[in-house]
Amino acid sequence: MKELDEYINLRDELDRLLSLKDYEKAFSLCESLVKRYVSSCDLWYIRGLLILKLDFPQDSTARTLDDAYQSLCTSVILSPKNKYANIEAGFFELNINDDPDRALAYFKAARINALEELRQAVEGELKVYVDKKSDISEIAELKSILNIFEGDLDIELILDELGQPTK
Repeated sequence: MKELDEYINLRDELDRLLSLKDYEKAFSLCESLVKRYVSSCDLWYIRGLLILKLDFPQDSTARTLDDAYQSLCTSVILSPKNKYANIEAGFFELNINDDPDRALAYFKAARINALEELRQAVEGELKVYVDKKSDISEIAELKSILNIFEGDLDIELILDELGQPTK
């Protein structure tokens, strides 16, 4: 428990430095954290972004574009569903490596994962409306995105419970 508390405190400090745009100190802290918590996809992602953000001298040993790319790829490997890491890796492939095919694979992964999160959020929201025995008019703001999930059995069953026609 002590190690978790320490990690949380250090992450809070990293977030504070990032919010202050103190990127040099944030990078230094992130470097020490990533060595300690090597399986943290978030730390690898942040490290990659900081390397891209900071202007390191040409002779810098561990702060190159390759290091930024490796950090982003490590983040994706550790958490393939991390849409943010996939998006940044996609932009890296597109803008720096000039590899649109690899970029597309990262962007598609990000889109698929984001869509699944949206589906879960919509399903949860609809279930709340069912539990509250809400009137169908209360889901009006969802109508514009429900067509994305046309054919999703779970969503259609919930809409049936609300008395909403699925077609």
